[in-house]
Amino acid sequence: TVIGKNAIFEGNTAGTHGGVIANYDGDVKIGTTATFDSNHADNGYGGAIFNNNYLGTSKLAIDDNVSFVNNTAFQGGAIIKNGEIQIGKNSLFENNTAVNSGAIHSSGKLTIGDASKFTNNKSENYAGAILFQNGDTMTIGNDVEFSGNESGTSGDKHSAGAIAIEDQGDTNANVKAILGNNVKFTANKATNSAGALYMYESAGKAELRPCDRKRTGSGKDVRPGAAPGAAEDQHDLPELQPPHAAHEP
Repeated sequence: TVIGKNAIFEGNTAGTHGGVIANYDGDVKIGTTATFDSNHADNGYGGAIFNNNYLGTSKLAIDDNVSFVNNTAFQGGAIIKNGEIQIGKNSLFENNTAVNSGAIHSSGKLTIGDASKFTNNKSENYAGAILFQNGDTMTIGNDVEFSGNESGTSGDKHSAGAIAIEDQGDTNANVKAILGNNVKFTANKATNSAGALYMYESAGKAELRPCDRKRTGSGKDVRPGAAPGAAEDQHDLPELQPPHAAHEP
């Protein structure tokens, strides 16, 4: 399925999955400058896009300058997908909300293009912006910004204001996250665990691999297995190091 440039999807609703698109095992390509605004999956997954990869052949490719704004769902306020997701440069995820994972829930390979922004996304559990769970590799491009995202309003102990990474007890999981140059975390907030980035390794293997030491921004909790308690971004990020063995707070 190919969707051309400048498409607008606004105010669409699904009772279960995919407020705009529900795709099973196909490939979906979304053209540049598309807008997904105020779409809802009332009792299901993916306020804008639900993409399931039962056969292992599905891929979601989103071009540059695409916006996901004010979408809502039970899980994955904007997008939920198991399989590969490629998101282009200058993408915007803003004011998306969900019970679990405010903007994106991914359990496959995930790539976020340069200069994309995640702003004011919220969830009750897991992650205000991105939950990367039992996936392969998540790559965050250069100059990506996470600001004002919030999670943990239900008191979930593994919440992260911006990004949560976990293997969910899968002993075969080999979860990696790579952050590009000048990634910025500002004013993200979690009721527990980590204001910016939280890694939880329960059985498999989880790694954080910053590509250099030029990370900027703010946030006080970026270590795996960070101590519980309200956490909000502040001051400069420390240099990110490969994680030690994570533990449950």
